[in-house]
Amino acid sequence: MRWWSGHKAAARPNRVMRQGASVGRAASRRGGLGLLRRIWWLAVCMTMLVSVGWGATWLYREASPLVADWLQVREVTVVGAITLSRQEVVERLGLQPGETIFSVDVQKLTDRLEAHPWIKEARVSRKLPQTLVVGITERQAVAVLRTPSWALLLDADAHALSALKESEDPGLPVLVGIDPKAFLLGTTQSREAAQTGIKVARLVGHALHDRAEVDMGNAENAVAYVKGLRFQFGPSSFEEQWDRYRKIEHALRTGVSVRQGKSTAHCALHPFQETRQQRPGNGCPEIDLRYPGKVIVRERG
Repeated sequence: MRWWSGHKAAARPNRVMRQGASVGRAASRRGGLGLLRRIWWLAVCMTMLVSVGWGATWLYREASPLVADWLQVREVTVVGAITLSRQEVVERLGLQPGETIFSVDVQKLTDRLEAHPWIKEARVSRKLPQTLVVGITERQAVAVLRTPSWALLLDADAHALSALKESEDPGLPVLVGIDPKAFLLGTTQSREAAQTGIKVARLVGHALHDRAEVDMGNAENAVAYVKGLRFQFGPSSFEEQWDRYRKIEHALRTGVSVRQGKSTAHCALHPFQETRQQRPGNGCPEIDLRYPGKVIVRERG
């Protein structure tokens, strides 16, 4: 009995060992099956991705011409053009045949438009499916720069807008005495002189309800001609100088007319019909505002 008991006890560890080995083999088989499943799913996913990519490429190739045709720019809406025509604006865009509303570079189109002398600001936007919307703000002509050989329209910032034909008279104030070569080269001095002349012309012309001619031959001494009067301005505040004249204007003009016994209408200047040598003279008054606190009146002979 003791021998049997000992033999039975010795057999028990062997069974445990065999059972452990069986469990290990089963776990190994399950791990191998799991790995195979993962590899299989990975292969399926890769196949699906390749199929989707191929299908998308094929669809793009087939549909791209249709989409491009559907989105091709076929209409340009222009808003804000007054002096410029719609055709001029469209030509300035420089659109190429076949361009779509997504292939065009909106910033480049804007830059092209704003390079035009008449366009102060431009805005370009897309409107699906086939329209570009162009909004522009034009520069406004406020004066004419006249030289012995040509005349230019200027805006309030003294930007040159376009040349005038000899027969054209836009009825705007006229600037003279500015070096034409320096102005075309864009020198700071000539442009500032033009800006000063525009400011004086607007100030005097608005107050006297007539267009003025302003001689800017001397940048420190702007000379304005309007309604038979000649005004000399110094480099200080034009508004302050003009305010001095306005305070005595009525009495001054009445006194001059009484002394002359006639109207000053004969002194009127027609800027596009007369030369600088034919400016008002012979009894036409000159008002000198260059000296602080004074209004000096002279009668020119």
